Amino acid sequence: MATDAGQAVYKFDHGYPTPDTTLRARNDAELQRATVAYRFWYPAVSNEGIFNGNRAVGINDNEAIGIAACGPRQVGFTLNSDTPYGSGCLDVSKGPMVIELPPGPYIGLIDDHYQGWVLDMGLPGPDAGKGGKHLVLPPGYRGETASGYHVGRSNSMKNLLAVRALPAGGDVAKALDALRAIKVYPLTNPGKPVPCVDTTEKKMDSSCPGKSFTRLSTRSLWSPDFCPCTGCSRRSVSRKAARFLQTAGERTFWNERP
Repeated sequence: MATDAGQAVYKFDHGYPTPDTTLRARNDAELQRATVAYRFWYPAVSNEGIFNGNRAVGINDNEAIGIAACGPRQVGFTLNSDTPYGSGCLDVSKGPMVIELPPGPYIGLIDDHYQGWVLDMGLPGPDAGKGGKHLVLPPGYRGETASGYHVGRSNSMKNLLAVRALPAGGDVAKALDALRAIKVYPLTNPGKPVPCVDTTEKKMDSSCPGKSFTRLSTRSLWSPDFCPCTGCSRRSVSRKAARFLQTAGERTFWNERP
């Protein structure tokens, strides 16, 4: 008896799968899990690509934010050369972070590591372009916060800060200066904002190569809402990395797949 499952043919002998079919079915299940994990985690991997692009040019988490009038030197998804960008990774594992915008034509956001919405800033945000202080709280934060902040609660420790300054009248230099005027600092240390680093002339790659998936999936990026896919991705990635490969057949299976 044989059953056609897509391109695979499963063969049975007296109602039991043959050894080759057993291996094929297990490999097909593993491939399906890896595909589900890849698609589910792609937003987080994309964010990690942005973080790594910044880190590669010395813009480390909570230590600086990068600004740029993007051009061919910068590689990233959906970038354009019309509007200068500011970006950085905010790590709230040691406490809340503040983003202080002056009045002006800013379009900004904070997304968590999964690209889940945390808060909007600037023209589309609660300050409506009039300026304001935006506060990002870590998961499960129970401390007190003073009044006067637009508050967002994140589901992850790592968060994407992304801001654009509209170049009124095509004045890109003025827009870059507007990005430099943004202040980012820990809630507990408002007198020490992180510096801005202009990367306009630097080569940057903010895309997300496969190694970002492996690195991201083996670190403690966890949410109770994502338990099924967390386990799925860790099993798939660790097997792909040959950490738990037990047979030559499994090695062959993973090596045949990109």
